[in-house]
Amino acid sequence: MSELFENLEIKWQLLLAQAVNFFILLFVLKKFLYKPMLKFLRERRETIEEGLKKSDLAEQQFKEMRELQAKELAKTRTEAQGIVEEAKKRAEEAKNEIAANAKQETEALFTKAEKDIDQLKTQRMQEAEQELGKLALEGMEHLLKEKMPEEKKAALQDEAIGHIKNLKHES
Repeated sequence: MSELFENLEIKWQLLLAQAVNFFILLFVLKKFLYKPMLKFLRERRETIEEGLKKSDLAEQQFKEMRELQAKELAKTRTEAQGIVEEAKKRAEEAKNEIAANAKQETEALFTKAEKDIDQLKTQRMQEAEQELGKLALEGMEHLLKEKMPEEKKAALQDEAIGHIKNLKHES
């Protein structure tokens, strides 16, 4: 083998020194570069895995929150719909109450108007009866061509009014 080294012009002392240098370099790199690099990569991998776990957890919590929000929104909509229905019901009741009150007031006004009309009618009938009695008395007076005293006129007028009332009640 020494012939081979000589033919290739390789010095075994130099080869041995380079081998020692290589192993020293390998040891130094392994100690100061490779191990810290592996440690850094391991920590980085763990950090990434932890971040992924947190991301998955956050995504799961987000989904749960979305579901909870959807449930709350549905519940709120149901409550709002109930409130709207209740408001419609109350409005309908108020409308019916107002209509009933208006109907009662209208009926009361019609009743009052009818009473006022009846009272006015009675008053006008009395006035007409008195006027008719006067006219009848004047007609009789004209026929008899005599002047009657006031007491007799009043008595005959009352008698004529009584006859007119009787005729009115008979018809």
